[in-house]
Amino acid sequence: MLGKTLTDAWQMTSDRGYPDAVQLRFRDLANEGPYTIVQLYGEASQITIAELKVVR
Repeated sequence: MLGKTLTDAWQMTSDRGYPDAVQLRFRDLANEGPYTIVQLYGEASQITIAELKVVR
């Protein structure tokens, strides 16, 4: 999604009440143009982020 603007982000919850997915919505411009939606979801009993870095 390089070069696009992140307009919205959602944490999604399973029917059992567990947070199990993230949905990100991008646009070419913040208030104009079509959306691109990316969903990331886990299929395991646990999701762990060991390290998160900002790379510039």
